[in-house]
Amino acid sequence: MWPLDRELVRLRLLAISLTLGLIEGGGTTPQESCEGIAEEEPELWEKFGSERVLRLCEQAQRSELPEESARLQELFQEFNQRYFARTLPNYTVRLVVDVSYWRGWETGLSKSFVDFQHQVITLGYVNESKNLSELLCHMVRIAHPDCNYLEPAFLKEIERLRAMGAPVDLKDIRLAKGKYLVQ
Repeated sequence: MWPLDRELVRLRLLAISLTLGLIEGGGTTPQESCEGIAEEEPELWEKFGSERVLRLCEQAQRSELPEESARLQELFQEFNQRYFARTLPNYTVRLVVDVSYWRGWETGLSKSFVDFQHQVITLGYVNESKNLSELLCHMVRIAHPDCNYLEPAFLKEIERLRAMGAPVDLKDIRLAKGKYLVQ
């Protein structure tokens, strides 16, 4: 690998890492990520130029993490068999950097969502346990489409999964305005 190639790979990884960190902190734009790179790695920013760094930040923010998506897709199949007796329809699972982009929002605090029409679960990368818990919460919604996250029936289903040893954590269900919400 040529030195410039290594630096480009380093810049891409930095763009993804910085973008993930900024999203975790409440959100970002490609421009803000680009500015962060200019601060943290001014040599790289100067070497590649602001326009190219901005394009890399745009790509990073709109990225899917394909290896992790494939792993979560396999877990969807395994969880469907283990916890739902294979009753759920096949859904595609995506793990992405910025959920807002995939949902069609300019910015937002959403960590994941289900597209029932196209049968897609989109998860924003957070961490392993939170992503598994969110996947299972969305699988409950798929199993019970008339039940939303605010209803006792949803919480009862979460308790059933927990009793079966499913990696779903009630810390992902927050009490807000006297009602439960999945974050």
